[in-house]
Amino acid sequence: GGVASDPCCIPLDRLGPNLVSYFRGLVQPIELPPVAISGVGVTFGKWTPNLAVTVVAVYPPSDEGGQASASVLVRDWRICDEVAALKLTAEVEKWARSQVEDTIATRISSRD
Repeated sequence: GGVASDPCCIPLDRLGPNLVSYFRGLVQPIELPPVAISGVGVTFGKWTPNLAVTVVAVYPPSDEGGQASASVLVRDWRICDEVAALKLTAEVEKWARSQVEDTIATRISSRD
């Protein structure tokens, strides 16, 4: 696929697929080299990352001198496998669609 087959019409449309790729990459198991353990023999294994994430998103920026507001999307989220990565992606995407797109639509519709 090139630009002609890209179904995205704004950068926000790419948020979900980009987050999926990013989080999947972070939780890929890592093969450990064989280790000789006395009395046990040689062991093989995998190490799987376990990430703790707090995501905070602020939108829109406050007016000059105004009070800034923040939306906390998730708190103390653990990413230890692909399922958790996909759930976090869904939460961020849901927030982006409900908050960011609504704010953009409101701004566009209220222009003179």
